[in-house]
Amino acid sequence: MGEEKAVEKFDPATIMQSVKDKIKATFVSLIPDVQWEQMVKSEVDYFFKKKDGNYYSRQYSEFEALINTTIHEECKKRLIAYLSSPEFEIIWGANGQPVASETIKKLVIDNSGEILAQTFAGMFANMLSQFRSGLINKQY
Repeated sequence: MGEEKAVEKFDPATIMQSVKDKIKATFVSLIPDVQWEQMVKSEVDYFFKKKDGNYYSRQYSEFEALINTTIHEECKKRLIAYLSSPEFEIIWGANGQPVASETIKKLVIDNSGEILAQTFAGMFANMLSQFRSGLINKQY
């Protein structure tokens, strides 16, 4: 006995796609190769061309904007996954206040010098500048 072929359900979308593909192929074939290549080059150049912006903003091409958006989304996804790990789970103390996990405590201790420097560096630089200015202007 021969194999019987199953009856396929009629799908108008399949026929529509086939018609669209045929029309598309027909119209593209009507465009001379030189003009087609110029059209493609023009679109590719436009995609990579930096757009005009104001003086203060960085100008991005569509390509750079696409890359930046993709990288931003990937970094955001990875950061959410990282910060959702058990190491960064929020622990609540007996008084209802959040308590740092062991991972967070270790990060703070390991980086305490840098944290302290970043916290107070601007304040001390400003204070020194004012003191120096006062000495120059004989206010002290």
